[in-house]
Amino acid sequence: MCDRLDLPQPRRLLRRLQLLGHLTVAQDGKRWYMQPPSLQPVGENRYVLYGQRNAALQKDLRQLGRLEEILQPRRNAPACWQFEPQDDVATAIAKLQVSYPTLTICPVEAPPQWADWVAGLSVVDWVPLHRYRLKRYDGSTFADVPTAEETGFYELHEEGSQRQHALFYDREQNTWYSSEWYGLRFLALTCLRPGELVANYHPNSQELTIPSSQRWPLAYERYLVMQSGCLPDYNPDTGELIYRNITPTVWQLIGERLPHLSARE
Repeated sequence: MCDRLDLPQPRRLLRRLQLLGHLTVAQDGKRWYMQPPSLQPVGENRYVLYGQRNAALQKDLRQLGRLEEILQPRRNAPACWQFEPQDDVATAIAKLQVSYPTLTICPVEAPPQWADWVAGLSVVDWVPLHRYRLKRYDGSTFADVPTAEETGFYELHEEGSQRQHALFYDREQNTWYSSEWYGLRFLALTCLRPGELVANYHPNSQELTIPSSQRWPLAYERYLVMQSGCLPDYNPDTGELIYRNITPTVWQLIGERLPHLSARE
């Protein structure tokens, strides 16, 4: 689809749409589907619309309350639609369901406990290492290695081809795992720098900042993004990602689910 629309970096675009709750990718990575239109509470009588949307739905929302379109920080994804119903939200949803029967309030699912996320990684049954040139992530970059001898995050470059694969190798289990790129990098950092994964919470502004070099796995980052419906802003001076509308309750839950974080307020 991105080829037809002449859109670059389809994998990054796919991840942004997942972070915003607009689409879901099947576990095997071979299929994707749009989410039905749903409302995520982001404040008192304030909701973010995620999933399918069109001009007709936009018109109906404007007739039932205030609809604000907020551009994404770097203009690289669909704008956030924040909706404030004029009457109570139940009345607004009942009217909307006449034309959109699947529309409902559907809060974003909380991310899993870290141990459960690791246990849910997809196992790769067989990796023919002789076909690839290997690079291992050392905490800042990928360095060439002769073979996979240590636990860690590897890039496998196919000889004579531009194709490459990103996998995590567990030496103790002698097992390879696959997942999305940022998730595997974060897993590698929990092994390489277990006490250096930083998150700064600012309760007054309800902002959470993390180094972009430590970006979280999709399930955890999506939970942050959906609290506002906006992708994180980026501070080039500090190299940090900034997530907004992170309440103390959300911050507490994240601290419980990601035990490796060195949290600061």
